[in-house]
Amino acid sequence: MWTALQTFNSINTKQIYTTKQTFTSVGASPTQVVNLDNGSYILLNLTGASGTVTLTLSNGKVGGSYFIDVIQHLTTAVNISIANEGRFDGESGSTIVGIAAKNYVIVPFFTGTGFRLNIAQLT
Repeated sequence: MWTALQTFNSINTKQIYTTKQTFTSVGASPTQVVNLDNGSYILLNLTGASGTVTLTLSNGKVGGSYFIDVIQHLTTAVNISIANEGRFDGESGSTIVGIAAKNYVIVPFFTGTGFRLNIAQLT
């Protein structure tokens, strides 16, 4: 029996909105905490940061996908470390190595125990 309608109906309990949250990280190796209950579109501005930004994502919903738009520093690459079980396409490791002046998108998918990360470079 086809159950797509049942699956669709259960989406009502998921986060399906795109309210924008904006965070500006500054200084050496800052920590940024993002509450995903406040929106699924996150703009992370790293133009004033250096070193590695530790990014903690909280309140992810199972099956939820989120959109993190990363604005890199113009002259110094800033790395991002996902603090809570971030994985690249199911692999181990959670540090995204930045490239100066290259912006990108991180799309974390919450599995219930952590995040699987997909990354696309924009510029």
